[in-house]
Formats: sequence, C-alpha cells, structure tokens
Amino acid sequence: MTSPPTGSTPGTPGAAATPGTPGAVPTAAPSQPGQVPEWSQEAFEAAFADAEVKIGRFNLAVFGKTGVGKSTLVNAIFGESVAATGIGRPVTLGSHLYVHRTGKLGIYDTQGLEVGRDTSRIISELKKFIDTSRAMPFAEQVHLAWYCVRATDRRFEETEAEFIRELAGVGLPVILVLTQVPGRRDAHGQLFVAPDAIELATLIEAMGLPIHEGRPVMVNALTDPFTGA
Repeated sequence: MTSPPTGSTPGTPGAAATPGTPGAVPTAAPSQPGQVPEWSQEAFEAAFADAEVKIGRFNLAVFGKTGVGKSTLVNAIFGESVAATGIGRPVTLGSHLYVHRTGKLGIYDTQGLEVGRDTSRIISELKKFIDTSRAMPFAEQVHLAWYCVRATDRRFEETEAEFIRELAGVGLPVILVLTQVPGRRDAHGQLFVAPDAIELATLIEAMGLPIHEGRPVMVNALTDPFTGA
C-alpha cells in the first residue's frame, strides 16, 4: 500500500473488494474529497505472490469488535471462506490458528472474545503465542495484525485505541481497517466514499496511533443490495 502524497486529504484511502476475488487496495489520496483511486486486482496478486516467496506462509491476526465484518473481509480478499476451508488448531483457550488448505495463509482468530471486555485476556494469550512462536520457523509466526472498525458505527472508542497500542507493544505491525464503508461510482467508474467514513478516518489519524502509515484503510467487502453501495 502506498501513502497519499503530502498535502492530500487525510484519512481518505479506500477500496472495494468483490466477493470471491482478491480485493482492491488504495494507492494515493483523491484529488476531490471522497474520491478514491484503487489498485488493480493484478497489482494485489503480484504483491501477495512476492510476499509469499519472501515469507512462505503468511499468518494474519484479525481483531475487532463483534459484527464489524472480520470474516467477510478475509473471505473477500482471499477468495473463499478461509476458516471453512482451513484446518483450525487451538492456540490458546480462546483462539485458533486456521491454516488455509493451500498452505499459503494462516488466520489467527479470537472468535468469541470481545475487544474492550476481554482485552487483557486477548493480549495476554497473544503475547504468550508470539513469544512461543518466535522460537519456531518464520512461517509459524504471526506477521501482521488487522484491527477492524465498522465505519457505519461512526465512532472509535478509547478502549480500541488502547488495544491497538497493546498490539504494537507485543511487536505486531498493525493495519487499522475501516470496514463496511459505503461508496458509489460516478459515470466514469470512479469510486467515492461516504463523508462520515472520511470524517472517522480523519479522527483516527489525528490520534497518532501506531498503525501502518498512521492512517486507516477503507474497505467494503460486499455490495449492499438495498443502497447499491
């Protein structure tokens, strides 16, 4: 993912992922508020293939409150139901590591645990897992965390900010993902996203959290059949 140029509108990167295909990811900031350029599917696949060669199996930890669309996002980007087609093995009492049937992707899942309510337990178990995995081959380690926030909630709580700081504190790079971002395309196919989502992204960016490039990434993993977003 590339960073918007200096002086661009903050918090505006965004993308739409088509169910069952690798999702697009943002490149630069738009020239107009709400306007969102996108990477091509080919660029995503090329970047993923390059990372696969360097890393081997890529292990992703996905966090966020219940209902933000974590599973839907993972399935949309990686092309199928990862947990359903993978082999889950308990990592700790409340989490599993699902390894995709291709062997190229692992998802660290804390299903059933709630950020805010179970934060200390999640962080404690994750830290134990990371400490243990560092003695293992690189392909067994967790490489990256996504923290997902539903854009339509229009709020970002301090408990979530603290959770992200804790994730960074155990040595995980963190990408903050705004999910379910409403968008529309103009007559030329250019994607525009909802002003409320941009406002929330700007608010989060101003907090100076230890997240990738200091700003959230916007996504929409499924089409809304009612609004057409």
